[in-house]
Amino acid sequence: MNIVILGESLFSTELVKNLQGQNHKIYLVVKDKEEAVALSGANGGVIVVNNDPAKPEVLDDLDLENCNAFIAATKKEEVNILACLYAKDKGVKKLYAKTINPDTADILKAIGVEALTPEISTAHDVSLHLNKPLVAQLVEQGGEYDITQTPVSQYKNLVERELGLLQGDFFVVLAFHVDGHFFFGANKKISSDSTLIIMYKKDELTELDKALKSL
Repeated sequence: MNIVILGESLFSTELVKNLQGQNHKIYLVVKDKEEAVALSGANGGVIVVNNDPAKPEVLDDLDLENCNAFIAATKKEEVNILACLYAKDKGVKKLYAKTINPDTADILKAIGVEALTPEISTAHDVSLHLNKPLVAQLVEQGGEYDITQTPVSQYKNLVERELGLLQGDFFVVLAFHVDGHFFFGANKKISSDSTLIIMYKKDELTELDKALKSL
């Protein structure tokens, strides 16, 4: 997946860290030269662009025609929104704009832009820890387990298999997604165009591929 991220905020840098290692091509645009140099050294595999993200010619050099997700997270909300609109005009479908004003969420959604409000997201995370501590412990960053998704086309041996049979000592296929719907239930058979939703033990990630192929 090709991803463009604008801004040198803590949000941007943490997002880059979480996206690395997932076969993404990531462009990170930062205006400050010192920040750009520091990020270039700390984020291997990420293309750090030292330039002003508010300039159209800078955005034009980011291969927007092949961009899968555009995330504007600079310190200026107006730049984030305008940059998203520019990317939308170039054909980008997934657009995200960092905002400190939650009241803009509805109007941004109406024009095809998802509002990113870190304070609200943090509040939801804290609520999850307080209301459902075991769920939080299971899937939180740094926890023992993680959830991933993968097209079943990578594991053709699983096509037409029943969902309830797809599990092992360190993983379980929770559900599959096809045609806009999630399917659960032990007797549901996986179609060839499905995407699998898998929970696995993080320290067994390298073995997950082998385990799925051997089912």
